[in-house]
Amino acid sequence: MVLDRIGPGTVAETRLAVRELVRHAGIGDLADSAALLTTELVADAVAREPDALIVYAECDRRHVRVEVGETGEAASTAARRAPGSVAHGEARTAGALRSRLLDELADGWGSIRTGDGGIVWFDVGIRTSV
Repeated sequence: MVLDRIGPGTVAETRLAVRELVRHAGIGDLADSAALLTTELVADAVAREPDALIVYAECDRRHVRVEVGETGEAASTAARRAPGSVAHGEARTAGALRSRLLDELADGWGSIRTGDGGIVWFDVGIRTSV
């Protein structure tokens, strides 16, 4: 899903799309965690007003992976630091909560810096070997 028109409904629409994908895959027990973590990552990205937002989600019978990528100058600056390492007051508190949620609910997560932005990803559940 590539979102170049980011607005007030972006976070909710993305959360619902991921929740539906997970439920459709038959792993509804992972839907709440995947939806909450997606909400946090997308809301964080939207707050930086990126040029575009790219959300990738995949799942199998036991695993969900979501990647949230953003492009633009603000995204490039943010990708230099992990979620939770923001500089000031409320943003630092929100970032710390986000990192804690990722640590508690995800089975793995990380961030990748790209040429014009960055990607934050998480895994929930047990990845099935191919």
